[in-house]
Amino acid sequence: MISWEESALAEQSARAFAFASRVRAFAVLVFVPLVGWHTAQGDEGWEPYLKPLVPYALFALAIFQLRFRQWVHQVGAFSFLVDVLFVFAMQMLALPTSPFPAGVAGFSLGLFSLLVLLAGSSMHRDATLATALFAAPLQVALMRQAGVGLGAQLSAVVVLGAAALAQAGFVRRLVTMVRSAASLEVAHRLETERVQKLEDARATIATLYEEAEARNRQLSTLQTEKDVLTSLLVHDLRAPLSAVKANLDWLKGEVGALNDEDVTQAVAESRQVTDRLTGMIGDLLNISKLEAKALPLQAGPVLARTMLQSLGKQLAAQARSRQVTVTVEAEDFTFDGDQSLLLRTLENLSSNALRYTPPSGRVQLEARAGGGEVLLFVRNDGNPIPPHVRPTLFDKFVQGGDAKENRRVGWGLGLYFCKLCVDAHGGSISVEDAPGWPTSFVVRLPRLVVTAARAA
Repeated sequence: MISWEESALAEQSARAFAFASRVRAFAVLVFVPLVGWHTAQGDEGWEPYLKPLVPYALFALAIFQLRFRQWVHQVGAFSFLVDVLFVFAMQMLALPTSPFPAGVAGFSLGLFSLLVLLAGSSMHRDATLATALFAAPLQVALMRQAGVGLGAQLSAVVVLGAAALAQAGFVRRLVTMVRSAASLEVAHRLETERVQKLEDARATIATLYEEAEARNRQLSTLQTEKDVLTSLLVHDLRAPLSAVKANLDWLKGEVGALNDEDVTQAVAESRQVTDRLTGMIGDLLNISKLEAKALPLQAGPVLARTMLQSLGKQLAAQARSRQVTVTVEAEDFTFDGDQSLLLRTLENLSSNALRYTPPSGRVQLEARAGGGEVLLFVRNDGNPIPPHVRPTLFDKFVQGGDAKENRRVGWGLGLYFCKLCVDAHGGSISVEDAPGWPTSFVVRLPRLVVTAARAA
C-alpha cells in the first residue's frame, strides 16, 4: 500500500515531468518552423537539420500527449537521454559547416547542462545523473571534433558533473520537502477528520439526548398517569372488598349453626381470598410509596419468635385446606424494624410457599440472629425454582411459577414488594439452596439493634 508521502511525491514528480514535456514541445514547435522557413528560403546550412528534427519532433509530441500516463511518469525522466542524443546529432551536423566549430561545441555544453537541469526538475535523481553521464562523452566527442584542447574537454566534463551533483542535491532536498509537506498535510487532514467526527458525534449525542429527554418526559407523564389510575382503582376496590368481608364474617356466624363442614370451609376459603385481595391492594399502594422513598419505616422492637408464631397461626386454616404442615423454628430475640412491613413480607413469601407446596408437604418459618445479622427463612418442599429464573425473580411484574401449571395468580408484584420492603431496611432477599429444602427464601437484615428477648 502506497503511503501518503509516496503518493504526494509521485504526484509532484508527474507534474514536474509534465512541465518538462511542455518545454520540450514548445521548443520543437518553435524550432521546426524556424528550420523549415530558412530551408525554404534557401539559406545555407539549415537543410541538414530537417532529417533528425522530424523524428525528434514526433517523439517530443508523443511524450507531450502521453505525459499524464502513469507508465510515462515512471520512465519519462530518462527520455532526456533521447534529447541528449538529438542535441549531439544536430551539433555534429553543424560542425562541418560552421565557421566557428569551437563555438558550436561550447553551445552544445550549454544545451547539455540545460537538459541535466530539466532532468533534475522531474525529481528523479537517477535520471539526472544518467543524463549527465550520457552527455559527458558526447560533449567530449564534439569538442574533439571541433579541435578544442584537452583542458577544455576536461573542464566541460567537470561542468556537467557539477551541474548533475548540484541538481541531484536539489532533488534530494526537494523530495524531503515534499515528503515533509505531505506528512503535515496528512496530519492536518487527520486532525480535520477527527474534529469533524467529534463534531458529528457531538451532534449525534445532542440529538440522542434530546430524544431521550423527550422520551423521559413522556414516560414521566405516563408514570404519573399510571400512579393516579392505580390509586383510584385501589381506593375504589377497597369499599366493595370491605363489604364482601363483612358479609362473609356474617355468613360464617350464620352457617356455623348448620354444622355443614363444606359450607363452613367454602366461607373460610372465600374469606381468605378476600384477605389476600386486600393485601394485594395494600401492596399496590405501598409499592408506589416504597419506589418513591415516600414510605418511612415505622421502626420499633420486633419479637422474632412472636411474629413468626403469629404468622404460623394465621396460615393454619389455609395450610389445612391444602393439607400442608406449617412449622415454626425461631430463636427468641428482639430486633428493630418495621414489623408491619416485615410481617407483610413474610406473609407474601409464606403464601407463595403454600401455593407451590404439594399435599402432605411442609412449610417452615425460621428466625435466627448471629453476628449482629437477622436471618428470616421461609422454606418449603415444593418444586425448586429453576436457576435461570432466580436472578429476575424479584423484579417487577415477574412471575416465577410454571405457566403449564396454570396456578399462578396475582400480578407479579408480591416478591417485588418483598424486595422493596427488605431494601427499605437496608437488607437483601434471595433464594438459597438448603439441605432438605428444595426452595428456601432468606431475608438478611443488617446490623440493626439485635438483643436477646428478656425473660417474662
